[in-house]
Amino acid sequence: MTSSGTINVHLNGELVALERGSTVEALFDAAGLPVERRRGVAIAVNHAVVPRSLW
Repeated sequence: MTSSGTINVHLNGELVALERGSTVEALFDAAGLPVERRRGVAIAVNHAVVPRSLW
């Protein structure tokens, strides 16, 4: 996390900066991931997969 109120996340090996408190949906939007391709996506925090029901 940076002091400017943003967080840095890795998306497919690339660093993406998001506003603190952003949602997974915001990450998808920032990455330009079309809605029809969002199914089947996995989210991990510190290398542990987070169940879809939690995000």
